[in-house]
Amino acid sequence: MNTLDPIIRHGFADYKHAFKQFSDKPTPYMVTDLDKIADNCKQFKHHFPSVELHYAIKAFYTKEIIDSIDDRVDGFDVASNNELKDILSYGVAAKRIMYSNPVKSKKSIEEAFSLGVDKFAFQSMSELGKLQMNAPGSSVYLRVKIDDSHSEVPLSGKFGCEPKDVVRLLTHAKNINLNPVGITFHVGSQLLDSTAWESAVKKAGELLVKVKKAGIDVDTINLGGGLPAQYFTDDPTIDKLSPSINNALLKNDWTKYIAEPGRFIVADSSFIVSSVIGVEKRGQKNWAFLDVGLFQAFLGALRYKKFPYGPIVSDDYLREEPAKRADLVPFIITGPSCDSEDTIHYEALLPEDLSIDDRLIFPNTGAYTLVYGSSFNGFEVPPVYFLKDQKVFSRE
Repeated sequence: MNTLDPIIRHGFADYKHAFKQFSDKPTPYMVTDLDKIADNCKQFKHHFPSVELHYAIKAFYTKEIIDSIDDRVDGFDVASNNELKDILSYGVAAKRIMYSNPVKSKKSIEEAFSLGVDKFAFQSMSELGKLQMNAPGSSVYLRVKIDDSHSEVPLSGKFGCEPKDVVRLLTHAKNINLNPVGITFHVGSQLLDSTAWESAVKKAGELLVKVKKAGIDVDTINLGGGLPAQYFTDDPTIDKLSPSINNALLKNDWTKYIAEPGRFIVADSSFIVSSVIGVEKRGQKNWAFLDVGLFQAFLGALRYKKFPYGPIVSDDYLREEPAKRADLVPFIITGPSCDSEDTIHYEALLPEDLSIDDRLIFPNTGAYTLVYGSSFNGFEVPPVYFLKDQKVFSRE
């Protein structure tokens, strides 16, 4: 794979100009293009016109991001009360929010309901009991286990009831005066296989038919997340995936669809810039120490078989002509903390003459990077600078 491909293809319309605006900023930092996020919402609506778009804010959210897409989405998906209270403070109406975490504390349910949220996911009898007591009359979606073995990150070990329990659980929800409206599932994070998407939609449709035959008036399938970002050149684009998925959706022509993408909306909106603070030869291996590491930004990358953010030396990228540097060789990239587990990438191809103060660009880092970050060892999560209409501003 040409590591320049992702950043050119998914980056900004005038990427080099944008990057040069940050040449005087101390590293590490992240740059996020709000126009790219808004355009990704537009692309989703174009390719899936029959699906309501609810942004899963857990992937990455700030007031700037929510404001930039508020008029481009149908709603928002939250997983905690802190997320909920944040976006309420940004001006989002509670009626547009779905609480899709299927297991919540009694206190969380009670507080969310008191703040106006009336749509909740669940996956068990015990959760229904909490909802009955703390959110009476609310609308509920049953999280169902669907085959997610084809995804990069399966989720079904922790989430989803068994398909055989769907009718029983939704019947009980109706009997305790909750409002069962449909089922929800998640195909796993970063699902690249269109046939697996089709199979999941087909299975969900079959389950909904069984529920309706049992006398429960449900009509909604929540497709959850899983729509992939294109980290590598052979990852499918939305143009490639949408025809077969839409074909599966149309077969259930009486069904209302909702989706809760996160990664697809924000992944390619951002890049992280880090400086090399140390270069060593340890045995036969090249090591590069950076001023940002696993604990500040890259913890989520551990979930993937292959590091998804292919770093580029910034000076090489900014040159008009390809740089005549040393051959690319494998480097182990590690962070600044005093923890041996703080290793980001074991075979990053970088110039053999990589030097201290070289800057590395990590493209496509908008999703599940800074939201996982912490100040472990006193190293802070990188600040974020925003671009809108190619103009820079920040929260600082």
